[in-house]
Order: sequence, then structure tokens, then C-alpha cells
Amino acid sequence: MARMRRLLSVCFVCMIVQGCASGPSYQQIEKEMPTLSTERGRIFFVQSSEYSDSGGGHEVKLNGFYIGKSMPGGFFYVDRSAGKHSVHCASESLTFALKAGETKYIELVPTLYGDNPSGVRIIPIDSREGQRMLSTLTYAGGAYRAG
Repeated sequence: MARMRRLLSVCFVCMIVQGCASGPSYQQIEKEMPTLSTERGRIFFVQSSEYSDSGGGHEVKLNGFYIGKSMPGGFFYVDRSAGKHSVHCASESLTFALKAGETKYIELVPTLYGDNPSGVRIIPIDSREGQRMLSTLTYAGGAYRAG
């Protein structure tokens, strides 16, 4: 019986870990990120680790194209041309303008309760909050290539 409990405990921990981002920290990859070209902007997508019980893994699309998955405790980014862009995740959408040289931060917040418990709210956040969040998150995919 004790052996079974131990096995179940290990399985539970593995399920929790798999549902969270586990890449390098922002501080580890920041210096290796490509320099933003003058006609493009950068968009960071972030999800707090406080939503680790939400499972994560919702597909994120930008202008209709898959760019990554929302992961608790994770972030990813894309560089895009200046102009109007639309993000779609689960049943939510957000349209915004991106200026050349600008960095935008988009928070993905799982809706655990209410009318759509499997949805994701897409919330633009200011650069100060975006930088604060990045300092606590790990890389979960997107444009970064080590080396």
C-alpha cells in the first residue's frame, strides 16, 4: 500500500511539472535574443505560474497563424512588422496596433470559473508589469534558438 501511494505521488508530481513551462529563464536568454529590426516590433506572451492548476497548453494564434502555447509560468515572443495585429487564444481575441521598435506584453489568463472555464483572457499589460512578470517566468517556445 505504501508503495502504491509513493507511485501515485510521483505520477501526480510529473503531471504538475508537465503542465508548466520548464525552459531557461528570461535572464538566461535575454542577451541571446536577436536585436529588433527598425521596422518590426516585439510581442511577449506571458502566463503567471499561479495558474499551474489550469493545465495550460492553449494554442495562441497571431493573425490566424499558430505561434505558441500558453503555459503556466512561461513566456514566448514573436517579432512582427509594424501594423495592426490580432491575437486569438481559446475563445478570446484581441486586436492591437504595433509600432516599429515597440515591445508589447500580452498576459494570457486562464478562466477557471464562470461561463467559460476552459477559456483564456487576453490582457495587454504595460511594459513595467511585463518586465516584472518576465523576471519570474521561463521560456516556453517561440523565436528563441540557443547558440
